[in-house]
Amino acid sequence: AYVAKKMRNVLKDSSLVKEEKLIEKLTQARNAHEAKFHSKLQEGDFVSAIVSAKNWAMEEPFSSRPFTELAYVNAVLDDYAAAKDNIMQVYKIDGELSLSLELNLIFCDICMKDHDPKFFDSLIRRLTEIIKSGAIDAYHACANAGLVLFRAGEIEIAHKYYKESI
Repeated sequence: AYVAKKMRNVLKDSSLVKEEKLIEKLTQARNAHEAKFHSKLQEGDFVSAIVSAKNWAMEEPFSSRPFTELAYVNAVLDDYAAAKDNIMQVYKIDGELSLSLELNLIFCDICMKDHDPKFFDSLIRRLTEIIKSGAIDAYHACANAGLVLFRAGEIEIAHKYYKESI
């Protein structure tokens, strides 16, 4: 009985070691896609960064972080439709958007739409709310307001908002 108990403990310990090694390898693989994304982004290789972020998203389908990163890269590359899709994926996963992502979504909307006074007025109202709140992202709201006003032909006022955002 003593020997059988010892053997069970050895087998149990052996399975634990294998399980821990498997978990370690999976963690390294997951972190590899995230690390590769950041590395490629720093190198300015946006295409490879996007591929890495998509792989990262496939490995972590319940994490919004890869989609947040993809939205950023898409916006930098002027692919506003893809950026919006990724921001909406974040919303789908998290059930809410950070203020920064809401402002990125607004930026995409501004860039994708022709001048529409009603739509732009609604954006200005929301951006003004954010600016007045003193939120940490108020500078981003100022830049977006400057863009809306510029697109609406209000160049001097737009310039003031841009200067405020800096």
